[in-house]
Amino acid sequence: MEGKQNIAIERGLAYIFTRQLASGEFPSYIARDSNCKDLHIDGTIFPTVLLGISLKEVKRNFPARQSQSMDCCLENIENYLLANQWYPNVWHYWNKSSLYFNFQPPDIDDTVCASIFLKDTYPAVKENAYLFYFLGRRKGLYNTWMVPRLRNFFSYHGCIYNWRFRINPIKALKYFTSTPASYNDADNVIQANILHYLGDCDHSKSLKTYIEQFITLDSEYRDKCYHRELFFLYAISRSLSNGVIFNDNFHKKLAYRINTFWDEEKGFYGQDILDNALAIIGLSNINSAVQPKSIEKIYNAQFANGGWGNFTLYFGGYQGRKKHDYWGWSCDSLTSMYCIEALLKSEKSE
Repeated sequence: MEGKQNIAIERGLAYIFTRQLASGEFPSYIARDSNCKDLHIDGTIFPTVLLGISLKEVKRNFPARQSQSMDCCLENIENYLLANQWYPNVWHYWNKSSLYFNFQPPDIDDTVCASIFLKDTYPAVKENAYLFYFLGRRKGLYNTWMVPRLRNFFSYHGCIYNWRFRINPIKALKYFTSTPASYNDADNVIQANILHYLGDCDHSKSLKTYIEQFITLDSEYRDKCYHRELFFLYAISRSLSNGVIFNDNFHKKLAYRINTFWDEEKGFYGQDILDNALAIIGLSNINSAVQPKSIEKIYNAQFANGGWGNFTLYFGGYQGRKKHDYWGWSCDSLTSMYCIEALLKSEKSE
């Protein structure tokens, strides 16, 4: 099995490294159907930074896998993020080559994920903790969009931040009226990503309580953009790497919730290989047993080129478009990275 694993991982990493563009970006696509058959290239930040976080996790926990190619890949991602800041230490979904770069306001999700990736090598992003706390809190949670809000508009810090970012309220309003986004969005996955960034601290207490209650009370999962609940559960498990401590009951409940996605007939978790990989990583992060069949499915799904295909990780809605239109975003390199991390962590958890 070890030889089989080494071959699969080496082929997968080689595929990922060859997919990186000269800018440091990994190509992502707008998918016009749920099967990812109709794909259109899109210039984005989010898939690349998620891949970088996963690759750093592999480098940190599996030093034997470190290579010059891996270091070069991570350096290129860092340069790509620094070159595509909306404002120093602030990012939004699209990169500067996109027509939408000046249309969308900055958001906490992309900014916090970039901050997670950069915090070891670019200390300035550590100052974002207060920025998130000040601009984004609403009833203990964090809003998605970093835009002027009445609750802080006339305060001293509110005036400073609004002047620094020069966010045009009219332009922001145009974005929210022409897309499915809402001014007060507060997606669940974003809360988990912020908890990962902040760790256990005063600013994250209400956030940690929300996530703890969500899991222990078996709350129904609803999210406007992240249709995969397993991505949310994976993001929660990932926060443990930054010192977030939950009790044993929470771990058992989280493991139980992930295991409810197990399909004995298909032999994997969730709906596809991406769901399956996220479930394996999530269970491994909390030292819970993984179904052996699910690991075999990842081996069997690897393509001849070393990668694993395109699957939508999140999607947009239908406002302002025909109802039958589908708008999802996928990145085959990111799917491949999660499959590699799943193979490595499943062996470590055994």
